[in-house]
Amino acid sequence: MNSQKLKEFEPIFYPKSIAMVGATGDSRKYSNFYLRALFAAGYQGEIYLVNPSESEISGLKVYPSVRSIPGAVDYVTILIPAHSIPDVLEDCAAKRVRVVQIYSAGFSEAGTEEGKRLEKEIVKKAHEGGFRIVGPNCIGVGCPARRMP
Repeated sequence: MNSQKLKEFEPIFYPKSIAMVGATGDSRKYSNFYLRALFAAGYQGEIYLVNPSESEISGLKVYPSVRSIPGAVDYVTILIPAHSIPDVLEDCAAKRVRVVQIYSAGFSEAGTEEGKRLEKEIVKKAHEGGFRIVGPNCIGVGCPARRMP
């Protein structure tokens, strides 16, 4: 694989900024665990939290949507119900996000017609929006880290 092709995968492993959709201050929820793991791993990039019902979590400002984040976003982790994800993907496309990781379940793996339809819809939105998807129903590829010298 040539170096240009490999460069396309950099935001998956070395994102400069991460947004978490569905962030919460509830320490029993996965999104809170994920945020604590980023801190513990020493992640050095920008962290943006998204939840229209919160204003601050762990000292970080919380935004109502991906579109409202003021800076660039490389990587978005989505931790909300499957039926709400297509709208978030519209924001990701508008924000020119490079990678979307979908933690949520309820797509074709659920074996329902609605799940299959939703999965086709998210694939279509990824193609149209120019971003890659990790998932759905996936905890990711590891805790993003700084690029090593």
